Amino acid sequence: MAEMVDYDPVIREIGDPDQITLPLEYTGQVRYTPIVTVGDRVRKGQAVATSRYGNTVIASISGMVSAITSGLDSAVRVHAPAIVIDKDESPPLNPEELFTGPAPAGDSEAALLRLRAAGVAPPWALPGT
Repeated sequence: MAEMVDYDPVIREIGDPDQITLPLEYTGQVRYTPIVTVGDRVRKGQAVATSRYGNTVIASISGMVSAITSGLDSAVRVHAPAIVIDKDESPPLNPEELFTGPAPAGDSEAALLRLRAAGVAPPWALPGT
């Protein structure tokens, strides 16, 4: 293996971008449906789209939904649907706001629903399925 020159092992935190575009289409199929509308204020960590199986797309910044468009040119497809969010200074979503308490012991379905609400897709499923 070639020696790494000018390697910097320090991890640096960078700020959030002023705007993000979240694609709603993966592998050539529309898999996610927006659950927000233009003008909605969203918070980092909040679900903004869902699939028919309950998986979610999560906002990676807090801000206002400025567009829901079909004009995004992505690496996967031209004119893919997307949600555009403009950043504001709202705080991220707190987990206590998402859940009222722990999932009941032994209730794997309730635990799975909580994971999906938090944007965690099960590893045995394709994105959006």
